[in-house]
Amino acid sequence: MIERALAMSETLDDPGARSDVLNTAAFAAFLRGEDWRPYLEETLRIALESGAHAEAGRGYVNTLAYCSADFAFAESDRWWPEAIAYCEDNDLMTFATCLRGVRALTLLDECRWDEAISVTEPVFANNASPLNLLTSQVALGLIRARRGEPAATELLTAAAAAADGIAETNWIALTRLACAEDRWLDGDDTGARREIDRVRATLTLTDPDDDAPTAVWERRLQGTSRAFTEPQEPWAAWLRGDCQEAATRWDTLGCAYHAALALYDSGREEHLRDAVTRFDALGASAAAGRARQRMKDLGHRAVPTGARPSTREHPLGLTRRENEVLLLLCEGLTNDEIAVKLVVSPRTVDHHVSAVLTKVGVGSRGAAAAQARQLGLVPATT
Repeated sequence: MIERALAMSETLDDPGARSDVLNTAAFAAFLRGEDWRPYLEETLRIALESGAHAEAGRGYVNTLAYCSADFAFAESDRWWPEAIAYCEDNDLMTFATCLRGVRALTLLDECRWDEAISVTEPVFANNASPLNLLTSQVALGLIRARRGEPAATELLTAAAAAADGIAETNWIALTRLACAEDRWLDGDDTGARREIDRVRATLTLTDPDDDAPTAVWERRLQGTSRAFTEPQEPWAAWLRGDCQEAATRWDTLGCAYHAALALYDSGREEHLRDAVTRFDALGASAAAGRARQRMKDLGHRAVPTGARPSTREHPLGLTRRENEVLLLLCEGLTNDEIAVKLVVSPRTVDHHVSAVLTKVGVGSRGAAAAQARQLGLVPATT
């Protein structure tokens, strides 16, 4: 059917219609797990050249949404400035609001939480419709919940109510999974299970992207999952109980919070200790509290405490050792060289470097060093 529509659209002297069909073809390819990019690239080319503003706006939103679903963060970074500028310059405010919500969810996964908050500010400043407001509510609500800040539940409850009114599976899953996490972070496992059950009741075999995270929550809350199909990685490793492998894969994708959650699910002392360190580095105090409590419940000794006063006072929230590592990164030292300098193992340095990059909110050693210099943390002689 899609192929027929594409063929017919080629015979029409209507760029808007052609662009619209290509948008739909991209959606179909996305659902099939195929490459949707060629369709959307052609969509945008035609729409931009012909001035088909609505079709271009839809194309930008879909591009950012599919990048987010695929954890294609570099692509999202590349498209975002162009997309939001086009929509706002052409007064496509509905699309601009959608873009901001999608972008905020992407930044949420990347743990660029302060950026996500900044992206959503114009959404809350305007009278967006419940549907357009929903994604921004989820992003901001989850950030607040993970940080243990107030008003998270109100945001997520409002988003869930809007999704219930729409009665579409993807929106219900997005909001109810967020509500489940909020309740879990607050220590209400029973309430979290109710939210997950509501999601499961709406899912079918045609919803694999929502089935996988739902199954992970089921496993966390009740020990077993009701997944319909074998999910893709890293979800698959997570569900089969290979939590270290799942964490490694999430780290590779750039999803530090998911990686810490996978380690939490392991239950092994060294993994829980690592999870606490990671949550603390992210500023996810509520999640760190759950991990510490689990260590106590399992009888693990020497449960790590929260950040020391010196760490709280550091401009980037770094511990004394992490600050030492940052200064050595500024000198251009490798991890092996840092290990020799500090008389620790290279693996320990790996963890410290990862924590530094997470706290600084950057993806490279060079960017971390640049931020340190900008803040005046590097001695003049370095």
